[in-house]
Amino acid sequence: MLFVLLWCGAATVQAEIVSGECGAEGANVTWTFDTETGVLEISGTGAIEDFKNDEKIPWAVYRSVINSVTIGDEITAIGAFAFYGLYELEWITIPESVTSIGKYAFAYCESLESLTIPNRVTFIGEGAFDCCEGLTSITIGEGVTSIGERAFSLCESLESVTIPNSVTVIGKYAFASCESLMSVTIGESVTSIGNGAFGACKSLEKFEGKWASEDNRCLIVNDTLRFFAQGGMPSYSIPNGVTAIGNDAFVRCTALESVTIGEGVTSIGKSAFFSCENLKSVTACNPTPVNIVITDEWEEVYFAFEYVNCANCTLYVPAESVEKYKAAEGWKEFGTILPIGASAITETQQEQADGHITVYNLQGVPVLEADDAAALKTLRNGAYIVNGKTMIIAR
Repeated sequence: MLFVLLWCGAATVQAEIVSGECGAEGANVTWTFDTETGVLEISGTGAIEDFKNDEKIPWAVYRSVINSVTIGDEITAIGAFAFYGLYELEWITIPESVTSIGKYAFAYCESLESLTIPNRVTFIGEGAFDCCEGLTSITIGEGVTSIGERAFSLCESLESVTIPNSVTVIGKYAFASCESLMSVTIGESVTSIGNGAFGACKSLEKFEGKWASEDNRCLIVNDTLRFFAQGGMPSYSIPNGVTAIGNDAFVRCTALESVTIGEGVTSIGKSAFFSCENLKSVTACNPTPVNIVITDEWEEVYFAFEYVNCANCTLYVPAESVEKYKAAEGWKEFGTILPIGASAITETQQEQADGHITVYNLQGVPVLEADDAAALKTLRNGAYIVNGKTMIIAR
């Protein structure tokens, strides 16, 4: 250990250079950290060790003061947890010699703003850049074939991502909750995308590349709508040709207020509309209620509209199927079920309405006739036929 005394005016500041080994078995890799400059250097030949957790990394005690990392050009792999939780890390260059990045290698590097993953890297591990909140841009090299689960989840400042043509697999929740993400381009070689890979990306407005829908709002794989770009889209109609809505497809789409599910949709996956908390209207065009309560092989039960306030959400269905939906598991949770084409009249609309009104209940029995629409306020909440049009009184 080398100690250097620096004279700073009347005060004496102690700088320290610390070092040690950090290579995987068979590798010759060492580390050196300068407490004065905040620079961590990794040098030698071979792979950085796969650490069991972030407390095992030899520079863990200095994590709050490391601001940059230099990796030698003969390092071949960055091990698991290697730079986990370096909260002040602002700069790093990954050399072309590196071929893999281990799980959670850069997780919680909250000050890191940009990064280029070199072309020789083939694998980005689980959670490798999880919770890198300051990361605004990333370039994924043309050699990467696999992006692990949660690899870039909760990168809240990331604005766009291009998946290169070399990538074949994108893991579950890989870019989940990237709140600033606005556009995603999918490479032509991708064959598999895990559930929730782009879930809860509330600013996402556009998908491009492989599987992108004509309106660029969805990724549709083999007629299954897998992901939805919810940014700035309060109302959406599922495109024609879609026969299934995948698991987590609309998860946490908080902007969504109204959705129309086409007649051709015969399958709705687990938690498809999970926590769409502002959803107020659902139109289901299939005369036969689709199963939306699913029990998996572990006996776990999933409701497609879980954490949606179904009691205050209106469901519109084909007129001949109203009673079927009222009896169907899951669908019957909706507080109001009406024929498609019926309307709801709110208290505000009641106040604005004027003119003569004739009101019947849905059995055709007259319940009210008045020259002032304000009389609608005397009716209980429910479905009525007002001047020949089916409406809902809702306060």
